[in-house]
Formats: sequence, structure tokens, C-alpha cells
Amino acid sequence: MDLHVGDICMSGEQNVMEGFKLHFRNLATPEETTVVEKRQYHQEVEYGIGLITEIVRDKNIPPATLEELQKAIKSINKGKSPDIYGITVEHILHAGTNLEWLLLNLVNVIFKEGKVPDILKEGLLTPVFKNKGEKNIATNYRGITVLPVLNKVIETIVKVRINRAVLVTQNVTQRGFTAGPGPANAALPVQLNGMAKLRAI
Repeated sequence: MDLHVGDICMSGEQNVMEGFKLHFRNLATPEETTVVEKRQYHQEVEYGIGLITEIVRDKNIPPATLEELQKAIKSINKGKSPDIYGITVEHILHAGTNLEWLLLNLVNVIFKEGKVPDILKEGLLTPVFKNKGEKNIATNYRGITVLPVLNKVIETIVKVRINRAVLVTQNVTQRGFTAGPGPANAALPVQLNGMAKLRAI
């Protein structure tokens, strides 16, 4: 297979892998901007960080319990690809109580410090064809990143904790990223409203 990355054509398995690496590195590299744009963006990011810091400053995250950890591990989808360290949720599920206690301690250190270690920020990126265009053009692929399984455990614990509060406070018309009716259900009232306005003209 050949792969076209911009004006470059790469042939052979090793070169194609390098081509995907180059393509996704280019996507992750910010475009050149003016000094004013950089300064404005930096100020907006700093402002956002300040707001979040202020909101969570005095909010202690309660330590996770062994029961929360076990429920999180059991609820994660099985049969998924291994992470960058070759670990799947099945490894954790069948490893036993000693590993669960170690993971619980690690999760609670992360909760207490409010920082995720860099080792948990690395992932495996796999190019996935978008099902449109030619398969030998790099821009017709999107990247799917598999992060460490422990991230999913932490995410699940946090999601279970905040889900009730989110559902109580979110707008009743919210449909995307919400269990139950999908976004298509929200489209019907919008379409009917649009048709009613057209009839009124």
C-alpha cells in the first residue's frame, strides 16, 4: 500500500507507518498564528484555568472506595484493544484483591493531588479510514487513541459520582451525550417549528 501525506508518497509497510506518524503529528501541531492571536489565546486559556481553579479550590474529592473501584472495573466494556502497556480491563478484572488495593491507592492519590501522572497520558493512536475518499490519502483517516485502562476506571468512578447531579441541573431539552432519547428526537420539534414559521409567511 502507498500513502500520500501532502505531496509525499510513501511506499512499504514501514514507510506507511512513518507517513501516518507524520500526518497525525502535523495535525497535532498548532498552526502559526500572530503574536496578538497567541497572546489572546493564552489569556483565554489562563482565564479558563483560573475559573476552574477557583471553582474547585476548596472542593475536596472524597476518596474512592473499594466498592466504587470494583463496580467501575466490572462495568467497563470487555474485549477491547490493549492499552500502550498491553493491559486490558480483563487483566485488572482477574488480577485479584491485591491489585485492586494498589489501584485504589493510586486513584486516591490522583484525587487528592488533582493531577494525573504523565504515564497515564500516553496512548496508542490507530488510523481509522473515514469510509470516504481514497484509502491511500492520509487525510481520509482519523485517529483513535486507546488510553491506559486505569484512565477508564477513574473516568467511570467520577462519571457515576457526578451523573445524578448533572442530570438534575442540565437543561431538559438536552439530547446529545445523554442516556435516553437521542438527538434525532430533538430535531422533530425544531423541524415542526420551522414548518409552522414557513406556513405563517
